[in-house]
Amino acid sequence: PFNSGADNTWQWHYDTANFDSSGPIMINELYFRANIASNLVTNLSITDLTITLIEASTDVLVNDIILANNIQRSEVVRTGSYFLNSDTSSRNGVTAGWIPLRLQKSFLYDPSSGNDLIIEVRTCGMNSTIGFSMDGDFQAGIFRRGDTASCAALTGATTNTNFAPIVRIDYTPVLEQTLPAGE
Repeated sequence: PFNSGADNTWQWHYDTANFDSSGPIMINELYFRANIASNLVTNLSITDLTITLIEASTDVLVNDIILANNIQRSEVVRTGSYFLNSDTSSRNGVTAGWIPLRLQKSFLYDPSSGNDLIIEVRTCGMNSTIGFSMDGDFQAGIFRRGDTASCAALTGATTNTNFAPIVRIDYTPVLEQTLPAGE
């Protein structure tokens, strides 16, 4: 969604098997990176970047084309303008460096619940692009669905089944006694 001049809507769907945690976690930050280590961040400017974290109501294998049907519980964790300056430090050798999405809120997610995690990205008003493709992987347990022409899309075309961006998730484990009532 960051290398297209058009508005975008994407749901990146990750199976619970991709998580090492055996209990609830508080997701505090998300990162992406370039697909090639030598790629440098150019100036990226988005008028409105909205990131929603979703506890999925669907399994990664039956992800629904109607985006709302994939949502059991969701929370917007970032909204508003997003800007990255040109940066030569985005390289760190063999792999590209991690670029933060700058979440404004944390999200409680429990991989042991059996419900997958979806990262929904909506980019509205692409003033400039990042200048490279995001690093991703083809494997079982991941999926992406999106619309490359609208940040208000309600449906997403199936593209690259079993492919999704590689993301880094910063989280803290949550002890059950610290969970709010009803969680």
